[in-house]
Amino acid sequence: MMNTRLDFTIAGEDLIRRDTAAGQSLRMAIDDNNTGGEPQDYSRYWHGYLVYLKPLLTFLTVPAIRLLNFVIQFILLFMVILKINDVLNKKYAFAFLITILVIDPVAAALCFQYCGLYNIILVTILIMLYKNETLKNNGKYYILFMLAGILTSFIDLLSYPLATYGIPAVMYVLLNQDAKNLTLKIIKFGFAWIMGYFGMWFGKWLMAWGITGYNTFANAVDYAFIHLSHNPVIAEANSSVLNAMNVWDYANWKWAFERLNEYQGIWVFITIFGVIMILFTIFMIRAVLKNKIRLSNITSLLILSVSPFVWYAAFEKHTIIHYFMTYKIIAITIFAFTSIAVICSDSHKV
Repeated sequence: MMNTRLDFTIAGEDLIRRDTAAGQSLRMAIDDNNTGGEPQDYSRYWHGYLVYLKPLLTFLTVPAIRLLNFVIQFILLFMVILKINDVLNKKYAFAFLITILVIDPVAAALCFQYCGLYNIILVTILIMLYKNETLKNNGKYYILFMLAGILTSFIDLLSYPLATYGIPAVMYVLLNQDAKNLTLKIIKFGFAWIMGYFGMWFGKWLMAWGITGYNTFANAVDYAFIHLSHNPVIAEANSSVLNAMNVWDYANWKWAFERLNEYQGIWVFITIFGVIMILFTIFMIRAVLKNKIRLSNITSLLILSVSPFVWYAAFEKHTIIHYFMTYKIIAITIFAFTSIAVICSDSHKV
């Protein structure tokens, strides 16, 4: 039973009103002195963003915090782009800029939920650009990726977490194209990130359970089965839309293609995209066969490019519910493919 302020802080409960937007629900809760809503349990998350958001709200308004966020992120992005141009070249800087556009830097500045992961990505890559040799020679890249996973778990509410691993991992490949066992290292960094991410999350479940007495661990496991399961019976009671969009059902793919036919010119776009991908594949294979680029570099980037789809397949339910933010994970694929294009382009100059 929760009695103390610490109990409520650890529990992370909020009051929601069904069929009401989150912002409006918050204003109503404040106006009603935090009454009249339905308690929603979020004890399985750390809510680490409150560590810096609450002090800022003491001194600044919400628009002022957003402006401050935008300025800090702009400076960080500017520093990253300049350093990539200096360490690699302007083509890689452009590839990274395209990747950032997928994440949507404007939304990252305005939305307190999105900004945390965006900041982690920029700071991690900035550290890599300035300290690559030190991190590589001392074996500290594992620590860096583990810390990225820990911070992601602490700050994020499962929006686009994999990006804090995938985008820095692509940058590692670009910075260390002559490294041995590159593909194996990328996989090991992935395990380091997973240990940090899920280990930190697991710690919150146990801590909340121990302090509040509420079995947060069981709650988290229940929600994990909901998000991981492809079985409609295990899905939430209000997830009829999810069941209708089950990607494993052929009938749903048939329905999707029928809807595509309703959009004029859509197949022209798909055909052009398909031709581009075929030409890109031929271009890449020719560069590898002529020994102008290392196969391990391409393999590592291709593995990273499919990682978002592995995540989507694993967390199918969550991905569909929160499509408006989970799509940002595809930035890993964009960065990987644009980087492959730059590598192949540069190889033809050799």
